[in-house]
Amino acid sequence: MSSNADRLEFAPPRDKGSPRAFGLALLVHALLIAALTWGVNWKRTDDAASFEAELWSGVPQPAAPRQIQAPPPPPPPPPAPAPEPPPAPAPEPTPPVPTPAPPPRPAPPVAKAPEIKETPPLPDVDIALEKEKKRKLLQQQKEAEVLKAQKLQEKREAELQARQARELERKKEKEQQAREELAERKAREVAEKAEAKKQEARQLAIEKEKEKEKEKRTAAANAAAAEKQKQAAAAAAEKQKQVAAEKQKAAAANAEKQKEAAATAAAAKQKAAAATAAANAEKQKEAAAAAAAAKQKAAAAAGAEKARQAAIQKRIMDMAGAGNSDGSSGAGKASGPSAGYAGKVRARVLPNVVFNDDIPGNPKAEVEVRTTADGTIMSQRLIGSSGNKAWDDAVLKAIVRTGSLPRDVDGRVPTPMIIEFRPN
Repeated sequence: MSSNADRLEFAPPRDKGSPRAFGLALLVHALLIAALTWGVNWKRTDDAASFEAELWSGVPQPAAPRQIQAPPPPPPPPPAPAPEPPPAPAPEPTPPVPTPAPPPRPAPPVAKAPEIKETPPLPDVDIALEKEKKRKLLQQQKEAEVLKAQKLQEKREAELQARQARELERKKEKEQQAREELAERKAREVAEKAEAKKQEARQLAIEKEKEKEKEKRTAAANAAAAEKQKQAAAAAAEKQKQVAAEKQKAAAANAEKQKEAAATAAAAKQKAAAATAAANAEKQKEAAAAAAAAKQKAAAAAGAEKARQAAIQKRIMDMAGAGNSDGSSGAGKASGPSAGYAGKVRARVLPNVVFNDDIPGNPKAEVEVRTTADGTIMSQRLIGSSGNKAWDDAVLKAIVRTGSLPRDVDGRVPTPMIIEFRPN
């Protein structure tokens, strides 16, 4: 009694039941009782067997004090042996133990595990039957699984065979298609080769025909050239004869002309000698007069040029003096260029003049040139035109090509400066 109470006390709480679970438990107990009864009848033994069954309500209730149940009465003796004894009726189940109503509590009642009643062990025959039944069931399950596996394997093999058959069929179709394509390609190649041979033969025939035509034309051209050369040779011989006759005639005429020319030349020579003597005397007179006039003209021109250069130098000095600052350290006004500086500048610029036209009268172009302190030309401006635009442009371009002017005798470069340029 105390051991059962200890087991119940330390047993895990039972889950809440349900009508379905209750019905299932009732069915299991009924089947168990029927099996035990059948086993007892089948064994035909008089051993007393006690059976107990417990039914519990769906809602767990607190365990009530265990009531000692009286053992059921022994079953009646088995009937006489018969070929097939009818199965004994199942004994009535023991009524469930009444459970008193739970006392009211504020907290929900704690469910306790049901009492576990000890049932007598099953006979050895029932155990053997149960094992045999389980073995057969297990064997059936294994056979079913083996059969299922065999069917699955057969299905897989069938699918594999079908797939292999399809692959083989596709492979055969591809091979057949490849063979057909190869045969078609070979036939096409043979046809193309035959057509190429025909085309080559036609081309060869055309080439031969062209060669024959070319030979005919060449032969005709050679014959025509030979005939032409023959005619040209005959014409050349005839022409040589005519030239020889004309030369002889011309030689005779030249001899006659030379005689006449010699006589005429002698008379003309005498006449020319007399005229030359008279002309020389006249020229000497004219040259003396021209020299005197030129000398006077040169003296007048030199005076005018000197006056003009003096005026230019004065103007340059005035312009240079206006540009100097009074605060320079002890330096006076800058002097003008030296007398030969203009010629020096012209000698630097004139080699750069590109002008091939003929100008009558030797006109003069006046150009104003401005430079830096080191002589680099900054600007050039035409202030006096020569009347010939080509000469004016040639002078300006020559100054640009020159790039810089030479220094004067004092080491400076006068600026600005007016320079005259003439073609001759």
